[in-house]
Amino acid sequence: MAAAVRLGVKFGAHVVVATVVHLPPEDLAIAFAELARVITAGGMLVLGTQRGNTSVTEADPYTGRYLRLMSRFSPDTVVEGLTAHGFRVHVENATDGDLRNWVLVTALRHQA
Repeated sequence: MAAAVRLGVKFGAHVVVATVVHLPPEDLAIAFAELARVITAGGMLVLGTQRGNTSVTEADPYTGRYLRLMSRFSPDTVVEGLTAHGFRVHVENATDGDLRNWVLVTALRHQA
């Protein structure tokens, strides 16, 4: 992947699930800008994240052996951030009753 980035390769689609939850909130715009850079015009982004408005370091619930950063973002924050970087966004699942508050977002990159 690093070589593809150095060569300026773009992708027609990108799936990002359970990834942005491990970013500090101040890096979210950087991540969205990078996704916009590597997805071709007309390309699709599928993004899964957890709903919320917190950023905490917590014990890994599966092993308990290490700490991890968990940042949860409101669907509005995700929509506004992706829209600002040239995506047309649709929130697939934003109900409060979801298991672990997951939100699935699909986004199309605007045509150049």
